[in-house]
Amino acid sequence: ATVKVVGEAAFYKVGASEIKLPNTVTSIEVNAFRECEALTKMTFPSSLKKIGDKAFAFSGIKSVNIESEIEYGAYVYYACEALTTATTDSTLKALPMGVFACCRNLDKVTLANTLTAIADEAFFCCYNLEAITIPANTLSIGNKSFYCCKALDEITVPGTVKTIGSSAFYNCESAAKITLGSG
Repeated sequence: ATVKVVGEAAFYKVGASEIKLPNTVTSIEVNAFRECEALTKMTFPSSLKKIGDKAFAFSGIKSVNIESEIEYGAYVYYACEALTTATTDSTLKALPMGVFACCRNLDKVTLANTLTAIADEAFFCCYNLEAITIPANTLSIGNKSFYCCKALDEITVPGTVKTIGSSAFYNCESAAKITLGSG
């Protein structure tokens, strides 16, 4: 038999620093690697189709790439204190809900131009996030998306954005300049 699913909380608080999954795994369930503080490197197999809610919450992951081929649950990387860098692949349309919420040390984010939606609480309480470029194709910024991003010093919202959710930029106390596009 081959492993296809990493079950709920399967590796909760395990001390491994690197995880290699076989190419047969299609799903990582809720809290599967939660509180794996030593976990700094995770390579996803090409077979992976789904990552559940808070699957890597409180882990030691340092860098991530959000891939469009994978269905993400909510708060996948919640409160990953070691996470400093995040990117999205070139075909991603929407950031998942709360994907980087409370990743307090996240300071470098690169979003693909294909992004059309930033979900609720995507960057909630990312205190060290100083700069982010919201892609020109973005149509919506969700509720509390950049809530308490205290180091965000400049906010530029492209003219394509039709909706900015409630408290989207609440308490971005370092923002000295805000530019809203003409759309």
